[in-house]
Amino acid sequence: VAEGTYPYAMGGVSVWCDQLIRGLPDAVWQMVTLSVDGTERSVWAIPDNVDEVTSIPLWNATGARRGRAAADPAFAAAYEPFVTALLERIDAMPTGDSSDARRQRFLLALKGLWQYAPDVGALGDALISNIALPILLDAWRASTGEPITLADAVEASWLICHMLRPLTATPVDADIVHSSMNGLCMLVGMTAKWRHGTPVIMSEHGIYLRERYLSFLHDNSSRAVKILLLRFFRALAEAGYLIADALAPHSNYN
Repeated sequence: VAEGTYPYAMGGVSVWCDQLIRGLPDAVWQMVTLSVDGTERSVWAIPDNVDEVTSIPLWNATGARRGRAAADPAFAAAYEPFVTALLERIDAMPTGDSSDARRQRFLLALKGLWQYAPDVGALGDALISNIALPILLDAWRASTGEPITLADAVEASWLICHMLRPLTATPVDADIVHSSMNGLCMLVGMTAKWRHGTPVIMSEHGIYLRERYLSFLHDNSSRAVKILLLRFFRALAEAGYLIADALAPHSNYN
């Protein structure tokens, strides 16, 4: 599983993915790649032992908001724990028990959203609904004591909806899932583990969460939107480390 790299782009991660696949010729591979809109074309010659290449577009128009006024009330049961875990206070020096409990709560909340959202449209409708937005607004005020505008809540929810699209894809059916990085890639491994019990290995070429923080240095979004998105990426990274059966970083530095 890769995000924005192999087989649609060149670069170090793509080179490594190609070397890994070709270096294990007796294994039959499925390649899952998180893409922009699904129109990308491969810039690599796909090895013969790749059985299938599946693209999960994060930004195409599929599942765009259809203007539904409210989500199914069952959605609140899944979404409220998600937002609560997202905005839960993070201690500067957390103990192992408190950190693991927070990660477990967010992981369970992700599973609840996966169980609720059978497709992109349902998830998109639910996250920007008359049920979801008050939950987010109330949780933000309770956590920060600061105001947040409805516009900021909608923008953050819309962006998180796109980030969560891998939850709505058909879970991979394989002997093992290898994620080339943490973050959104791990959502693919999570759904495979929840549906089939598939073990997950995660590699790290760089530190995914660190790269997300750096990418927001020059982002034009409001402070509230940045906080919500970075909290999401942090919680997702922690959940990814928690659910992985093995971690295989590529250097002592990582």
